[in-house]
Amino acid sequence: MYTLSFALELSATLCAFFALVFWLLTVKSRNLQQVIFGSLLCIIAIEAVSQGLATMFEYLSMGTGKYINIVYAMDMLFFIVNPALPALLVLYILELNGTLLYKTKKFYFLFSLPLIITEVYVLLNPIYETIFKFENYHYVRQPGIIFAYIEALGYILLGVYYSIKMRGSFEWKKFRAIIIFFGIVLVGLTIQTITHIQIQYLIQSLAAMGFIILVEDEGGKYDSITGLFNKNSFFDENRRMIHTNRPYSIINIQLKRFIKSNPLDTDSQNLLMRQVSDFLGLIYKKSRIFFHDGTDFAIILYNEDEFVRDQILDAISNRFERLWYIGDGYVTVSPLISVITIPDCVDNLEDLRTVIETEYGGPNDDIVYLNRDSLELIRREKEVERLINRALQNNLFKVFYQPIYDCRVRKITAAEALIRLQDDSGNFVSPEYFIPISERNGTISAVGRVVFEEVCRFIKSHNLEDLGIKYIEVNLSVNQLMANNLAQQFKEIMEQYGVRSDQINLEITETYFGAENKKLSKNKENMENNGFTFSLDDFGTGYSNLVRMFEMNFTNIKFDKSLLWNTDGSKKNTTGFSEIAKAVLNMDFNIIQEGVETEEQLRFVSSLGIQMVQGFYFSKPIPGEEFYDYVKNFNYKEYAGA
Repeated sequence: MYTLSFALELSATLCAFFALVFWLLTVKSRNLQQVIFGSLLCIIAIEAVSQGLATMFEYLSMGTGKYINIVYAMDMLFFIVNPALPALLVLYILELNGTLLYKTKKFYFLFSLPLIITEVYVLLNPIYETIFKFENYHYVRQPGIIFAYIEALGYILLGVYYSIKMRGSFEWKKFRAIIIFFGIVLVGLTIQTITHIQIQYLIQSLAAMGFIILVEDEGGKYDSITGLFNKNSFFDENRRMIHTNRPYSIINIQLKRFIKSNPLDTDSQNLLMRQVSDFLGLIYKKSRIFFHDGTDFAIILYNEDEFVRDQILDAISNRFERLWYIGDGYVTVSPLISVITIPDCVDNLEDLRTVIETEYGGPNDDIVYLNRDSLELIRREKEVERLINRALQNNLFKVFYQPIYDCRVRKITAAEALIRLQDDSGNFVSPEYFIPISERNGTISAVGRVVFEEVCRFIKSHNLEDLGIKYIEVNLSVNQLMANNLAQQFKEIMEQYGVRSDQINLEITETYFGAENKKLSKNKENMENNGFTFSLDDFGTGYSNLVRMFEMNFTNIKFDKSLLWNTDGSKKNTTGFSEIAKAVLNMDFNIIQEGVETEEQLRFVSSLGIQMVQGFYFSKPIPGEEFYDYVKNFNYKEYAGA
């Protein structure tokens, strides 16, 4: 019996120490969860060692009692640390599911009371021998040991209760591991109680190893570039926190829009991300900072008040006002920073995933505090993203055409191609809504290609030049113009349909001036060298600088409708509009006035010498076939009814 017991306890000792060393070598964080789990491993190791030594020295003491004091000391050591094992296990479960974070001092007192009583009971054993004693140098359990078993069973049942109650806060594999661990420990206790075979410690050690592999393995929790917890860890942490039903907040720092607008090579981007990671680690606990989606950071604030949160936000904002080093120079990084409160903004993982992965706000927005209304906007934006992707996959986009009237020849001589997107009910989604979404999610290049190809197909199939249509205006996003191969893409499409570059004029908005950089200017010049011409769209909406505009090579300047509409009833605005139009015309630019809806407006702009107009006075945007018939009837009345 001694040989079997010693073999089992030696195996338990080796297994326990292997588990402890393996855990120490692999663990990267030192949060409360790791401290509790490390304590559990230490107790399991101490139990295994103490019982192994006790068995060995009891065997050596047979008949002589030579080492009986050592045996007694080892047994006392075991009974001192053993009551803490189930208590720590319950604390570990509470930490795993997030509820420990919000427990009060009263809870800790009541929770610790059975452990304290049991420890006092154990420490009195040398006097009263209620748990164990030695008779003829042999260990003999006493009836009072049942109280230690009751304490252990009580904590185990409490742990099972919390595991089941908060099972939604666990991943399935963690919940399964917890239940299996409890089951194995109970089986070990039962076998040892019935047979007196010292198998409990080996089973505990093996269960601990399994727990390390299934729950505590941190190999997949960290990002290799920044060393921070990764996206999976972020959602694991929020899964447990949401189920506590306690409020907390998240600071989300998005750099993806900056990276899209300012593409960096891999080394430079990784260097930037590591610098941001190191900075955030200086201003807050690194164990609560996460890196997700390759460019974004999130900080989870548990019990901090608004003052602490605002201090962190101020520190982040101030740092991003300074330059960041990227290896071959310095850059200014403009992040999108938002604050997400739980459960005020979101109360489930699905909504949190939607919010955390969505870009919101403009590039110059201040910190955004998201709420339920924000969530609804984001949901609608996600629905529009779905519609965009569906339209791209199934060729569901439609292209409408709005006539452009030439005041000099009094005919329709051009048109603007305008993309249309329909929802599931067949209603049109405003381009002013879905185009910015397409720009943010990176589908704008594909959408723009659809429009360009459809315009080329339309020009080829309808021989528009015979109707007097010189060219079609096609909108070009600044994001599209960032693509180095755009000119080649468009040339290939035109060659496919036999369309010349002078039959298409590209429109870029005033945002070009706000985003202009060397790459944009070079790509625009490359497009021009390949025969493409440009119009400046939405002139008057915020970015234009007349001096800078005069330096650019634009075929047309399209005055935004707001410039014209603001002249209604205002002498000051009318004078200002007239002077701007005169200055642009004097620089030999053509002007296309958008938003002409009345005959009075048409006469006014014509009187200023503005050459071309576009607006509902002539026609709203209409499908290609309707546009063809409209132009045929308008330009050549004798063809009416043909």
